[in-house]
Amino acid sequence: MQATHVGRQVDALLDAFGGVLPLGPAWVHREFCQAGMDLRLHPHQYMPFGPRKEVDERWFASTIGAKNTFRVPNEGLSWMFSTSGRSRFTLAAAVEERGNVLVGGTMYGKYRHWPVYSKYFNNRQPLPHHMHGDDAQAALVGLPGKPESYYWPPEYNMHRSADDGTMIGLRPGTTREQLRNCLLHWGTRGHDIRFLTMKYAMKVGRGWRMPARRLHAPAALCTYEPQWRSDVFNMFQGKTEDGWLDRSVLLFKDVPQQVSRDQNVDHMVEMIDWPGNLADQSGNQILPIFDESRSGIGVTDMWVVYGTFQKGGEEKELFSAKRLDIDPGAETTLRDPGASGMQVLAGSGVIGKYEVQAPYMLRDIYDVPRDECFIPYVTATSGLKIRNTGLVPLTLLRYFGPDVWGNDMPRLQNAV
Repeated sequence: MQATHVGRQVDALLDAFGGVLPLGPAWVHREFCQAGMDLRLHPHQYMPFGPRKEVDERWFASTIGAKNTFRVPNEGLSWMFSTSGRSRFTLAAAVEERGNVLVGGTMYGKYRHWPVYSKYFNNRQPLPHHMHGDDAQAALVGLPGKPESYYWPPEYNMHRSADDGTMIGLRPGTTREQLRNCLLHWGTRGHDIRFLTMKYAMKVGRGWRMPARRLHAPAALCTYEPQWRSDVFNMFQGKTEDGWLDRSVLLFKDVPQQVSRDQNVDHMVEMIDWPGNLADQSGNQILPIFDESRSGIGVTDMWVVYGTFQKGGEEKELFSAKRLDIDPGAETTLRDPGASGMQVLAGSGVIGKYEVQAPYMLRDIYDVPRDECFIPYVTATSGLKIRNTGLVPLTLLRYFGPDVWGNDMPRLQNAV
């Protein structure tokens, strides 16, 4: 679709749906994971690309593609139909054409795109131990760094998890030589990184802050994960509950080519933030906070992701997320200081002029539920009417980009 036509279609969609952009689902597979099957897809729909390529993620308001070894065209990119339904285009293309309207002049002027995204990831077992590099490290492979945060919504965690613990960092006293042996032997001869780490219990309804360069193996929970716009990662674990990971593909993923083969392991050992990984991680837990100023009768707005991250040598607000619950028959006019990606957790209602409904189960991976939209800057700041038309609470998650809330966003006092 030509750029000028995309711009006209964005304008038409905003007019038709009361200032919001309806989005279709962006499913993502991972070769090193087994699907937890809590993403509301039919059980037969989790392997559309074959064995060892199970869909275990859904990305929200995403303008970047997934960097998997097995590449699927446009995988990870959020998209929308035109008003006629005869064509479709990506949110990335829409932002390129209408950036000032969609993400705001200040943010678009600085980044030239929507610089964040969120996802659900849901695995049968905890993810393998890995970390995401910071800006300086990721720049060596042409990518930005990636801090992230987690929130575990009860609506997507209805059954008891196989393992609700997340391994984070390293045990006090762990040495560089011990970590080097884990990478060199890739989990064999007793050199398994899981013996060197600390495990923290995760609680549904709460969240966690995860800085760049921090080793972690997220719990087997369905996790909502606002993060910076990057798919960079480095794998540190060779063996999982269901077998060995492909050493030739994953061990030196996102290690710069200019690092010689003999130095790759030593390079990875030094990539992690050693003081941060050896510290107690408990201060990174995020407790939900009631936002009284944006709540009212039948309307409850909660902070579920907040806090700052190191970027460019400073502590900065990079992303945040809120949970909005609206009782049956109630309505509210939402006024946020910035754009957001919104997803319906439960219930039904009308957002602007867009009728939404949380799906119980999608029979086909190509089904298009009415449970996701993008709230442009101009709509969020001028006011967006949301009404619950169902018999149960309408529950919405929305996440925001950098420097949106300022002092109105809570801070974590003991984060490391």
